[in-house]
Amino acid sequence: MVVFAVALWGLPRSIDRPLDAEGPADYSWAQKFEKLRNDIDWVGAMIASTSLAMLSYALAAISGNTMDIKKPATIALLVVALAMIPVFVLWVGRQESLGKPAIIPNSLWRNRIFTTICIAVFLTWGSFNALETMLTFWFQKLQGLTAIQTSLRFLPAPVSGAIFNILTGLVVHRIAANYLVIGGCVLSVVAPLVMAFATQGTSFWAAGT
Repeated sequence: MVVFAVALWGLPRSIDRPLDAEGPADYSWAQKFEKLRNDIDWVGAMIASTSLAMLSYALAAISGNTMDIKKPATIALLVVALAMIPVFVLWVGRQESLGKPAIIPNSLWRNRIFTTICIAVFLTWGSFNALETMLTFWFQKLQGLTAIQTSLRFLPAPVSGAIFNILTGLVVHRIAANYLVIGGCVLSVVAPLVMAFATQGTSFWAAGT
């Protein structure tokens, strides 16, 4: 709701104006709904969202109990979720060949810069999420902390993330973006390695952050 409110306030009204319009004329509500229906790849978004939702649910169930992978429901979710990936690729390929909106055009992956960034983000977030899962088990299973105590120990992460996002916005025009990305990736690699030296009695500030 906050993002929606900020969008209403911050997005320029010119985006609701027809390209051939002069002056303050806007699209009518009928035209807006027509653009909403035709200018968005709803089918592609539904396929991708459904696949990711089922895959996330199945992986979450497995991470809670590895034996759940033998359950028929988990197997069915995994199979359907994975089968929908090539379906999505074929669908957006069809949309692109017909000149229709595609949520992620296949041709976009031919751009090496875009593909490289996506791979880097995937690996970085994979490292980050794996570390968070490992820390959760470490706090609760090894140190015997409650769920509330464990949650409190994760608070520095969003706080520092917000601070560094602000700092990045202030320095990005002074420092080349590739150096900022490399620095972030290095920190993401180093953070899990710190836990390699952690023991049951290691303090939170020494390894948990």
